Amino acid sequence: MIISIIIPVYNAEKYLIECLESIISCPSWEIECIIVNDGSTDNSGEICRRYAEMDPRFRLIDKENSGVSDSRNRGMAEASGRYIFFLDADDYIDAARWLEILADAEDNIYDFIAFGYINLFHTGKTRAESFPADCDVDHALLSTTMLNTCWGKLLRRTIAEDNNILFRRDLKTCEDAIFIIEYAQFAGNYLLSDVKALYHRIGSGVMNHTKLEAKLADFYELFASRRKYLANHYSKNAEQSMYRELFSIITDLFRDAAMERRLPEVRRVYESSIKNPVVTAILTKLRDNRLSPIYKKFEYFLIRGGFYTVMAHYFKFKYYLTYKYLAGKVNKVIKERDPDPAQSENRGFYLEGNPQVNDAITDLAVKLLAYKDRSGKKAVLLTGCGAESGTTMIAVNLAISLSWSGYKTLLIDADMRTRTKSNDRISEKGLCDYLFGTSDYETIINRTGIDGLHFVPSGDFTGDPALLLCSGQCLEFINLVKSEYDFIIIDCPPITVVPDAEAMFTSVDGIALICALEKTTKRQLHLAKNAVEPYADKYYGIVVNAVDKSQYKKLYPQRDYYRQKEHNGRPARTIHTGVPAENPAWNPAARETRNE
Repeated sequence: MIISIIIPVYNAEKYLIECLESIISCPSWEIECIIVNDGSTDNSGEICRRYAEMDPRFRLIDKENSGVSDSRNRGMAEASGRYIFFLDADDYIDAARWLEILADAEDNIYDFIAFGYINLFHTGKTRAESFPADCDVDHALLSTTMLNTCWGKLLRRTIAEDNNILFRRDLKTCEDAIFIIEYAQFAGNYLLSDVKALYHRIGSGVMNHTKLEAKLADFYELFASRRKYLANHYSKNAEQSMYRELFSIITDLFRDAAMERRLPEVRRVYESSIKNPVVTAILTKLRDNRLSPIYKKFEYFLIRGGFYTVMAHYFKFKYYLTYKYLAGKVNKVIKERDPDPAQSENRGFYLEGNPQVNDAITDLAVKLLAYKDRSGKKAVLLTGCGAESGTTMIAVNLAISLSWSGYKTLLIDADMRTRTKSNDRISEKGLCDYLFGTSDYETIINRTGIDGLHFVPSGDFTGDPALLLCSGQCLEFINLVKSEYDFIIIDCPPITVVPDAEAMFTSVDGIALICALEKTTKRQLHLAKNAVEPYADKYYGIVVNAVDKSQYKKLYPQRDYYRQKEHNGRPARTIHTGVPAENPAWNPAARETRNE
């Protein structure tokens, strides 16, 4: 056995299938995958059992919840491979890199092989992480975060066993960084590979609520392990680089702690934390003239000088700048649908910095969640009252909003009269191919660069789409995807132009109409209203689109209310979903100018 892959699993059903599928893609039978189910309470255990039955290379260990360190230790105890490869349940291996990973393992030259990786952000953006060409292992271990984690590395199993190197169960943080440092003490030779072997998800939006005092206690253990390593691999440059990196970790801990408490409490926590021995030691050893960029020197000045109140305000602002402002800047309109987050600079679909429209999309998503909670409605069809109503824009961004909220969402392009505009990495097969039986389910489901969002293109069809969309095959397809997804958003052609949308009314749970203010006519509104009347129990309402700023100000004269009241400047909403389904009364003439 060449490689033992160890995957600790706890409530990871959202990403677990993608992770395990990346193992199945390995062309070699000289691997084993040890899945340690750490007492999951969601569907993770069932998914693991299914894959263990499907592929003999998988082994499942079920145990009571005891933490990720104990799960990894249990996996190592069961491993039989020459190398151990840790993988988190929400990450996955690049199938195209398996041959390179296997080649390094089969060479049997190195004790420690670290691969590059690609960070996957919750926004759909990616960032490749690789080792600099002149980087040595000592520098990587002491002065960077590249080797702070155990995943994405081939580690010789016998070295860990012979030296009793295990993960610390008493630590909540830093346990894998300490494991790697301890292992590196006994490794004879290393390889820092430029192969980007896996995708690593970060920025899921889940905050670690471990208190700063507990984090510093664990951080002390990391500090001690790095000092021990430095004693055996000493150089003055390595020492200063290590202290600079440790200082950056401390300032990140202070930044995160600023958001967990009120200002007076933050001040008290900072005052006690600066007296912590590890913080004192780092401040004493660190030379401020070696710090860069300049804001690091400012942080050193604040901490060393004990300006606790200024620190509290500064780190709160830094948290906002890091997680709020910069996160908002990445929500750009991407005109190209890209399923491969590793090979394109364009990752997402979301709107440019227009807070009114962003807020309106969120408002619409919240209403769909309410309908789902009340009646279990999942499949929502969007259709325009007329041409150029902006249905696709709303459908795409609504799907993204739902997926960012943690709901597994499928976006279906049901407009078979115009071919999906996409790059060559989207499957040419689509909905019409599946309904005709010329393509299977897995082929038409496309992964996007956004976690939890999949996409089905329309396909290439030259017949009458309406007849295909009202068929029994279409109803079966919608029922199938409803069993696998939390939401299905269906983008259909305008209902007043072609009958395609109306053909799907019997297959979906909900219907929403889209109109463009001052573009959609009263006649189109009447025609759309007449079409949905027989399906009043499915009708959600109407979304008014294309409202420019001057019109918006007339419709919503109090749009600056929250700014005037200094309530964080939250803008008023621009999109409304109309009357609820249980009240189908509708006045299309009044709906053009309604603001409620």
